[in-house]
Amino acid sequence: MQAALARFPFEKIRVIFMRVMAAVWMAEGLFAWAIILGIGSYATVYESSSLQARLAISGFALFNLVAAVGLWMLASWGAVIWLITIVMAIILDGTVADSNLDPIEWPWVYGALGFLYLILLAGSRRFKDGQS
Repeated sequence: MQAALARFPFEKIRVIFMRVMAAVWMAEGLFAWAIILGIGSYATVYESSSLQARLAISGFALFNLVAAVGLWMLASWGAVIWLITIVMAIILDGTVADSNLDPIEWPWVYGALGFLYLILLAGSRRFKDGQS
């Protein structure tokens, strides 16, 4: 089992995963900015939202884009900010009244993505370059 895990390309999959998540989080950040700016069908959503929802949308508009840049650069700080935004989204899902503004409706998806990243990170660190 150890030999099979040592041959598994954890690092390559982690890099691809981080780049895909960068694209997804860039889209989520732009979605938050579309809400703030009132683009398209979100013309009055931001103004009619509660203060808590507006603060959450504004925070995600900033942090999602920063996390996306960090993930694309494969920087460790990008992954940390991304994991923080995941935790914030999970926590805020049940507490903010207007939580239906998030494009991903199930908070467990965020948790699964974060857990998958941590598994890939641990595997790439443990079995670096095919060594055990």
